[in-house]
Amino acid sequence: MSKKNLELAHKFAGLVGAGNLFEYLGLEESATSDEVRAKLREKRKYMQGMQSNPKYKTQALFLIKNFGALDTVLTQPLAYLDDVRRRQESEHLPVLEMTIKGVLKGGRLNQEQVSFLSHQATELGISEQTFQEALDRLSTELGVAAPLPELSDAEKDSNHYAVLGVRQEAPRDIIYDAYREAYRDAKATPEPAAARTMMEAADQAWRVLGDPRTREAYDISTGATAPPAAARHTGPAPKHAPTAPPVRQRQGGPQAAGVGPRLEIFGEPVRDFGVGKGPVADQIRLRTAIPMSGFVTSTAPQWLKVEPAHLIATNQEQVLKVTLLPEFEEAEATAAIHIVTERGDRAQIVYEAHRRRFSPLTVGIAVLTLVTVAVALAVGSMTTIKSGGPPGLTIQIDPSADDVLLNGVSMGDGSAVFVPNPPSGRAKLRVSQRNFRTYERDIEIPPDQPLEVPVVLELTEPMDFRPSGDMIQGTLEQDVVQRVMKPRSKSMDDCIGAVAEPGKTLSGTVRIHIRQSGRAQGVEMDGDGISNPRVRTCLTRQAAAVYVHPLEEGDYATVRYDYKVTL
Repeated sequence: MSKKNLELAHKFAGLVGAGNLFEYLGLEESATSDEVRAKLREKRKYMQGMQSNPKYKTQALFLIKNFGALDTVLTQPLAYLDDVRRRQESEHLPVLEMTIKGVLKGGRLNQEQVSFLSHQATELGISEQTFQEALDRLSTELGVAAPLPELSDAEKDSNHYAVLGVRQEAPRDIIYDAYREAYRDAKATPEPAAARTMMEAADQAWRVLGDPRTREAYDISTGATAPPAAARHTGPAPKHAPTAPPVRQRQGGPQAAGVGPRLEIFGEPVRDFGVGKGPVADQIRLRTAIPMSGFVTSTAPQWLKVEPAHLIATNQEQVLKVTLLPEFEEAEATAAIHIVTERGDRAQIVYEAHRRRFSPLTVGIAVLTLVTVAVALAVGSMTTIKSGGPPGLTIQIDPSADDVLLNGVSMGDGSAVFVPNPPSGRAKLRVSQRNFRTYERDIEIPPDQPLEVPVVLELTEPMDFRPSGDMIQGTLEQDVVQRVMKPRSKSMDDCIGAVAEPGKTLSGTVRIHIRQSGRAQGVEMDGDGISNPRVRTCLTRQAAAVYVHPLEEGDYATVRYDYKVTL
């Protein structure tokens, strides 16, 4: 297969934020070449009508221009998917190879060592097949014989060749095609229980026969002879399959009785962010059915970063920290975060990023100077819409927002955004800020009349982080501290001024603790006026909106703000 065509397929998948073309087209990897190529033609036809849509223009033009190359790639789906897998694994494969060489230096290799190396491969997100290929290659180079894998009783007892309807001498690509066909037969079975049984049998057969070493061990342990091809269920497939094929588990992965592979992601599967000059942060919260390890990757690591790169094997619930950087070339970019557990469960979160810019329909948008809405101290979202002031839409936000979207178009950021001559009628308002829940609501904009919408953002979690003695404190450049605190200082002074007496000076200190992601996650304060709950709430909310940049060193950093307010 042409390397150029494979490279174009890889580039397009990254452009649309998909792991591969099958995922982009919404098809299982077991789909046939004819099925996936037909779906690609449908997608091209659809995209031909989307060329004028700014959101889809880039991918539409790419698909139309390179359709022939992508279609050619999909004539050999097995080779294409193998290339995808190898690309995903290439980043961590050198680390695995160094580990294997270290073990092989002892001059021998036992099953316990193989299990250890297999676990390391899983932790690095490398498939069992690639691990075995690397182990076989390096063992041969260093002259160390590798033991055959151990099979379970179930793997020995079942006639896997008969399950897939192939002969013992069948090559691997024929076995894989039979495996996919077995899944299609199972999906066409109307009885769910029977379908699951068929799928499990096919999955186990491929797990053994798809790997050369486990296949060899199976043939030796069972003395298998070449059985005739078995007749499988060949009824017509229903339009909607009764159940989706289970994800193939890795050989030797942990299995909890009665618990199937499951990965649950909280929040929206597609997320839209405006990115200005600095980074934008987000979180992905996930839960697994049982504690298990796994790996996390980004399809565009140059601007969409995620940490940690591996799931914590002892945790069921975890939080991934995502950072969007202004490093994408076009005005809009799409990428995805992929999560894969050791059992093979997969999830994808798509990020659509756009540069904050003025809409051509709203030329002349003015972002007003930061203004504090002192009346909006209660946690929650104000829903009152006020009229008054100059014609146009004024959005007052507490605290200031990272991005304000009107009908999906960025209007700017800050604590007050003014939109002159907005389109009249119903519009969708979306306001986002780190550490706060995204504010969304529909508003009715009257024609040629002033409208003011106050918005109070709601904290997603308390600012209760406190550094412990075993943590390392990082440092921040003074100019960075001044830059991030300048828009907050007036607002914080206003928080204190709400309880100050005329002629009396109130002074004190606010310490804002920044975690490695660059987000504020803790605040401590002392001095005059902080005993008032309204003041503490106000200062906490302003502190939560502080963001610097991901720390280069240390577990945390502290930004200090000294206030001195006189009315």
